[in-house]
Amino acid sequence: AHAADLARAEAARAAAEQQAKRAEEGAMAAADECKRLREAASKHDGDAKEIAQLREELAEAKKAAETAGKSPRHSNTEASAAAARLDESLKLLDEPLRRSAQEQMAAVDADVERRRAHVAETLSFYQYAHNNVEALRARALLERERLEQRTMLAQHRASIEATVQQALASREWAS
Repeated sequence: AHAADLARAEAARAAAEQQAKRAEEGAMAAADECKRLREAASKHDGDAKEIAQLREELAEAKKAAETAGKSPRHSNTEASAAAARLDESLKLLDEPLRRSAQEQMAAVDADVERRRAHVAETLSFYQYAHNNVEALRARALLERERLEQRTMLAQHRASIEATVQQALASREWAS
């Protein structure tokens, strides 16, 4: 019975190790996916920097239009309208990029957290299985020691009985 318990515990430990290995591989895949998404977010950051550069160029164009001397009122009005349209276009481009990057990072963070929880759960199960195996080994060792003690006691008892029988036989023979 103890051997069967020990075998079941070893099988549970092996299964837990396999599950822990799969969880670790899943965590590695999640880390790779996180890296890929971070790179995509970095690309979005690059796009945002390009938009910022366009804004700077727009500001320079405004200054150039203001200083051009043809028709300051017409140039300013036209430049202001163009600047407003460009600002609006940049805002329309900028917001989806930012939102998309934030959503992707939130999804990655949630996935990584979910995989971390799964790995922790698997490791907890592995520790539980390992503790069960150790408890079964300790119990089997204790049972073996008890059996050895019983065997020694039975041998000792048989030796004492043999000595008593010899003493009785010697006594009868002497009388």
